Amino acid sequence: FPFPTTFGRYIGPLVKLYDATGLHDALQQALLLKESCFKNILNSQGDYNPTIFGKHTHSTTSMISSLAQLGDVTNDLNTLTRVKNFMENGLKEIALDFGWCVESYYRRTLLGEINNTSDIMETCLVLGKHGFEGYYARAERILRGHFLPSQLLDTEFIPEQDNPEEKRGLASRSKGAFGFPCPYGHEDFPGSEIAFNWDIVGGGVGGLCEAYRHINTKHNDLISINLLFDYDDKEISFKSPYGRKGLCKIKLKSNNLVRVRIPTNCKVDIEKVEGCTPFIIGEWVYLKKIKSEIEVLLPFNLQTYYMEYLFRDKLIIFEWKGEEVLRATSSGKRLCYFKELDSANELIGEADSITNAIGNVAQISGTS
Repeated sequence: FPFPTTFGRYIGPLVKLYDATGLHDALQQALLLKESCFKNILNSQGDYNPTIFGKHTHSTTSMISSLAQLGDVTNDLNTLTRVKNFMENGLKEIALDFGWCVESYYRRTLLGEINNTSDIMETCLVLGKHGFEGYYARAERILRGHFLPSQLLDTEFIPEQDNPEEKRGLASRSKGAFGFPCPYGHEDFPGSEIAFNWDIVGGGVGGLCEAYRHINTKHNDLISINLLFDYDDKEISFKSPYGRKGLCKIKLKSNNLVRVRIPTNCKVDIEKVEGCTPFIIGEWVYLKKIKSEIEVLLPFNLQTYYMEYLFRDKLIIFEWKGEEVLRATSSGKRLCYFKELDSANELIGEADSITNAIGNVAQISGTS
């Protein structure tokens, strides 16, 4: 059995045990397994080799997520840097940057697995927490562009069963599921596999819990809005710019410095921000000297841009606005999450838009 399918994915539970109980033996075992992993499996460049890692991609993503968790609790920059190198190098062999990941390395279709997506997103959250630029944006891109759209929320098609006993009332008791999605929907080709597994619900919901914990975080007197979803607690109320024509709203209930992550390919007009002193550093807009119990309107300019994704011999084009997908090429497939983007005719017809966004087009290759 390859290391990722056994001890590699075992590191994460050890870290959780140590984090919850302070059990030193759990941390020591996790550190020993990390050293073995770095020596024999995961090199400093973050390369991926299916012979070494194995074909089960969920084990690989679980191992990487486990190492990120270990680097988090030990605040070890060397571990986190090696994880980051894999995220930017080896991961391209099995996944795309918005979280879709092929279910098995040797699979020829675009059938993915949401457990993998969950692991990738959780890794991005850890890297974002430790200041690696672009990783909170990537986590939100995964949520908006793949994770949340792929949920099965309509279970009415499930037939009610009289027998066997354990399946009785399954349709009425089920609230939804996660499964094995393609990048743009549930169907890769006519007659292909479409599957939702209850065990995958566990991995999906666990990832969503981590995302919820990271929507905003607090460091001393700084409140950081990392993922741009509506949020309200005793210190701050935040209304997302998505669905509001790029205008977010902040109501501060405590005397804190606030920063908000700027979406991808987006500009903030700080000249129009009133009620505080705004300034931009990197991917963040900071709001200083906000008076308590006032609303700060933050005008985001959410530009449309295109991204090209090449996975082995399959080319997919997405139209994005910030971290949200507007349309995608899906070649007329059924059960898609997004409106169809005709990769030839529509892109030619929108040449001016593409010219403006040419610097934002990315080639992401997963060719083995």
